[in-house]
Amino acid sequence: MINIRFYSLIMCCCLFVLKAQSQAPVLQTIVASDPDNLDGIYSLGDVFTLTFDLATNQAAINTKAEIDAIFAFSENLGANYTGSWLSPTVAEITITSTANHAAPSIGSTTVDVLAASSLMDAGNTIAATAGTYGAITGSF
Repeated sequence: MINIRFYSLIMCCCLFVLKAQSQAPVLQTIVASDPDNLDGIYSLGDVFTLTFDLATNQAAINTKAEIDAIFAFSENLGANYTGSWLSPTVAEITITSTANHAAPSIGSTTVDVLAASSLMDAGNTIAATAGTYGAITGSF
């Protein structure tokens, strides 16, 4: 017969160890690119690729509003943009309108992961690490 107290203690310990091993995803890089290379300026179709160190829950980033609820850029990206997940660790933001907006500065524009966002680890247990991350690299 199994001792219920012993079994409960073992289960609690196992859950504690699993929880302690979980980590929050951290944004590692933000790279700007111009996939079609048709111009050397910030324009329609330019892309920002955001890479995390661990798998995320791939929170919704289809619309500008959804992206803005998770990420805050230190410079405006444009009038409109969309997003998608290429993998659990890589997100892509595509510019769909730059109307009345200057290009974000490569090397100085930064990205904040917002503390109240829906971005979490793949198991939906730990929120992604909030804060400001390094400057955008790459080119348009």
